[in-house]
Parts: sequence; structure tokens; C-alpha cells
Amino acid sequence: NNFKSGPSHLGKLSLPVAVIAVVWMVFMILVFFFPANPQTTTQQMNYTVVVLGGFMFLAISWYYCPVYGGVHWFTGPI
Repeated sequence: NNFKSGPSHLGKLSLPVAVIAVVWMVFMILVFFFPANPQTTTQQMNYTVVVLGGFMFLAISWYYCPVYGGVHWFTGPI
């Protein structure tokens, strides 16, 4: 491995900072799924779940598409 760290490398703290950042992002994504008020109408509802679910459905469908899907041609970095 010939990778050289840059001037802002955190050293031994890199892994803990990365773990805390990922946990915080997952927590905030879950928080943003909930509506702002407990009693909501259809106009006030937070549709993040619908949009994210639709996007994930389209992305997975495109990946496993029979002719053009990435599953047939993408080999990955390893």
C-alpha cells in the first residue's frame, strides 16, 4: 500500500471520528424520516420515506435490469 496521508490526517483518531460521523449520519437520516408535528395531514406529511424508497427501487431495478444492468458488466475494484 503506497498511500501517503495528507497534512490533515488524524492518525489514531481517524477510525473513531469516522465511526462517530457514520453513526450520526444514520441517526439524522432516521430523524428526518419523521414528520415535524405528531398530528399531520397529507399536505404536512414528510414524504422522505416515499422518495427514498422510490429512488432505491429504481436503483436496484436498474442494477438488476436483464439487458443493461450493472450486475452483468460491473466487476468492482477487487
